[in-house]
Amino acid sequence: MNNEIKNITFFGINTIKKIHKNNTIKYIFCRITFYKIKCNGNKTIYTVLGIPFCKIRIKNDVKKIYLFGIPVYKANIKIATKNVIIRTREYVLLREQQPKELLIVNTDSIGDYILCRNFFAEIKKSEKYKEYKISLLGCSKYKDFAEYLDCDIIDNFYWVRERPQSLSETDLEQERCALHNEQGLKHYYDTIIFPSANSMDKRLAHERLVSGILCNNKVIFCFGINPHRNCSDLLNYTSVCVNYNTEKFEFDLNKYFYEDLLEREITIDNPFIENEKVLFSNNYLKNKKREYIVINPCAYDKYRMWHIHNWQRLIVYIQEIEKYDIVIVCSKNEENYCKRLITEANIENVDILAGLSVKDLLATLKLAKLYIGQDSGVFHIAAALNIRCLCLSAGNAYFRFMNYPQNRKHVKILFPKGTEDWIKNNKDRFPDLVRNINCFYINSLKVGDVQKEVHNLLLLKDIIFVSKLRTVNTGDLEISPYDYFRAFFDNYVTQKFDNDDMAYLQFKKAIFILGGGGLINQNNQWNEWINQLVHKNKVIGWGIGFNQHIGKDISVNVNLDKFSLLGLRDYNCNYRYVPCVSCLKEVFHTNKKIIRKIGCIAHWEYTERLFDIPTMYNNQPFDELINFIKETEVIITNTYHIMYWSTLLGKKVILFGIFSNKFDHFKYSPILYSGNLEHDMAKAQTYPKALQECKRLNLAFFEDVKKILEQ
Repeated sequence: MNNEIKNITFFGINTIKKIHKNNTIKYIFCRITFYKIKCNGNKTIYTVLGIPFCKIRIKNDVKKIYLFGIPVYKANIKIATKNVIIRTREYVLLREQQPKELLIVNTDSIGDYILCRNFFAEIKKSEKYKEYKISLLGCSKYKDFAEYLDCDIIDNFYWVRERPQSLSETDLEQERCALHNEQGLKHYYDTIIFPSANSMDKRLAHERLVSGILCNNKVIFCFGINPHRNCSDLLNYTSVCVNYNTEKFEFDLNKYFYEDLLEREITIDNPFIENEKVLFSNNYLKNKKREYIVINPCAYDKYRMWHIHNWQRLIVYIQEIEKYDIVIVCSKNEENYCKRLITEANIENVDILAGLSVKDLLATLKLAKLYIGQDSGVFHIAAALNIRCLCLSAGNAYFRFMNYPQNRKHVKILFPKGTEDWIKNNKDRFPDLVRNINCFYINSLKVGDVQKEVHNLLLLKDIIFVSKLRTVNTGDLEISPYDYFRAFFDNYVTQKFDNDDMAYLQFKKAIFILGGGGLINQNNQWNEWINQLVHKNKVIGWGIGFNQHIGKDISVNVNLDKFSLLGLRDYNCNYRYVPCVSCLKEVFHTNKKIIRKIGCIAHWEYTERLFDIPTMYNNQPFDELINFIKETEVIITNTYHIMYWSTLLGKKVILFGIFSNKFDHFKYSPILYSGNLEHDMAKAQTYPKALQECKRLNLAFFEDVKKILEQ
């Protein structure tokens, strides 16, 4: 039957659009869809809000009508249906007053989640969806990770036990009912997106899972689909984004979809786990005296697992030749297998950590010298932490999950000989095979080849960047040199740590880059760990400065002469002057129209003295702060980076409420607040050459940093 669309008037209330397709009649009223579905067995079902409110069954020429499961006379059906529609209309009017909501349906496993989660934050800060509440419908396999890593982005989480495409019709229906009745999944969302529909089975399973949900906008992303395949099921979606490229890495495909969804470019290059999410306070490994390598010898599918004897030989090699400790991570279900791996070969001094919490797993991996495992979610977690990774793969899902960017030299996937050549030569003949199915025998991967790759990865240099990460102070979040010379530093194994972690003190033979920020004399503990670092390692101080707060006693002095290279942001202090590296941001080269004479940006912790003028705080987003500065002629502040950025943008600066000596040696002197703003505004001056000078000094310092790293 051809599709039929027409407008009708129902009970005299407004206009309803009627769409007749195959055995289903769809009525759209007040943006709410009612379905009339003809089923086998002479049964017709009417649904609204995903609830079957009316059933009509004809049996032995007798018509029986049930309203919400209760038999009714035929004469009452129109009145009852009218009441349902009127109440639905009232619900819609009420719904329009509530915040808009977006539902992300992503029911894959841990690895898939890690390769897409960074784009959730892009949704949250986009112009298109920034006012929306965001909910995630996911698979319970990654529940603990998502609820820890993305709790500040996702407003509501809903979980299914298994991937829907692996469930029977009965189990799928039970999951759907449990989502609504037990977990509180709503019956209406403004937008639903399906980011990774790479198979028709998955699409249909998702459709059944959310069949009780109404929405205005359904967006689906289909990748790796043969353009000649029948995709008629996609007609149910408001918007369809398709990418036929079967060679793209899963992360890049997700990026393609979210750029299309948000209608803007996304600058994220690789999956990552935010450094501030990695905590070390309760992890015993932070006090280990010898560096260690983490091994995960388990995988979800047996064909992905390297033989137990191979793992035993590799562990002995690492302990005896490379001289590293071994830590095995696994689930509780895999613990017995890992114990057997150790005991059968009489291997000693191996820690088996089974069933680690999310926080402990992240900390354990973050401090590891190297991670070795097979194709599993833990491998993608380790890669997102930016540590050395070696994945042993049989070539399964080669392009989808194993195609990490070539610039990540410390993330290595090792295949049996001939695997990559065969896949690349046959990718056109077997696009689905090389994307989703195991191709080769993993145990043809030689132990000697793995040992060689382990040795090569351990030769790579470590660069540890230390600055303030777990903070709401916007200035501290913009001062790491890594962010401005990333293309260069990514040639090494780079890690970021927060000042307070101090677990990084266990790294041997690493090069540390401290800065920027006021790290010197903030407290005695920081001074002590700086002295420990410079005593045992090569340490570079880049744009760091003094920061002794008024009234705080400092008894430990930092040995500045021990630094391999030092650039202080403080001027005339008998050391090389290198201002904060944040001057390299392109945003300082553009201006905006002045709309206010004076404005205040105050430190969020020191607000005892404010002014009756437009005011912001230094814990607000960087772009908003910069735009405020650009639109203002004179800035009054009590925070270092606002003083610095305002100077770079050619503004007059008035400084009030000094609480630290970090302001004492700022080269481009601001005016100290005298109590008379008009007087201070007239006296303040600008420094037109400050931006170019600061950039020149940082670029010159970078050249000297490169010389040290290349030694």
